[in-house]
Amino acid sequence: MKDSQLTHTFENRWGIYSATYYSPSDKQDGIHPTIVFMHGFRAQKEWYSWIGELLASQGYSALLLTVPSARLPDPNQWSDGIKSAVDYLLNKEYPLYNETSPDKIGVMGHSMGGLGALMAGSEDNRIRCIVGLAPAIIPDVFPIPKKLYNISSPIQLQIGSNDGLIPAENVRALFDSLSSKKKSYVEIRGGNHIRFVDKGIVSTVGEFLSRSGALGRRFRDGRASITFEEQHSVSGNNFVEWFDSHLKH
Repeated sequence: MKDSQLTHTFENRWGIYSATYYSPSDKQDGIHPTIVFMHGFRAQKEWYSWIGELLASQGYSALLLTVPSARLPDPNQWSDGIKSAVDYLLNKEYPLYNETSPDKIGVMGHSMGGLGALMAGSEDNRIRCIVGLAPAIIPDVFPIPKKLYNISSPIQLQIGSNDGLIPAENVRALFDSLSSKKKSYVEIRGGNHIRFVDKGIVSTVGEFLSRSGALGRRFRDGRASITFEEQHSVSGNNFVEWFDSHLKH
């Protein structure tokens, strides 16, 4: 564990969530905007260290979460965890209270975590900005809550053009229907689903993504035509710029 990272836990009706807190590199320069990040289905926060490290390097505090039951296909576990994380950040009795500005909190997530971030953002007005990386917009598996369409916070949706798990057209259709006046759609040409995670863990999840029958249907990710580094660069540049625009300026 790096000196700039600390571990935390909090609890809600689903159980105990573990969290890794990434401190910004210029921590002495006052309170920074805070981003809460949630992983995807059957994943964990350790698979997304590139996101925590990138946000910290750009002057953000980042709280990466792991849900109690990553194999439970209920997006409410993810969205409730994000809202509970905001409670934790803003509770005077907990250590991160003095490092969190209540009007500069953003959320993001990947896949199931992306759907959870959208759901939390539609329910909690303390969340000022939202980013969904390949959010699990699969209407025949997860009915889309109507309140998602009424999100008023700035929202960015990203998807790889070769994503075989979450059809890009599903994400685009949701984006077109959003009522928010501040929204951004990023389709990463040649990107797929798995390349939003750390490169080093691909061997751990590759079998699941290529052959899994999860959620009662067969999922198979598409073949990417760009590298992990290229997808991370496009994704990171876009979500950092989005957060900068709405949480810093």
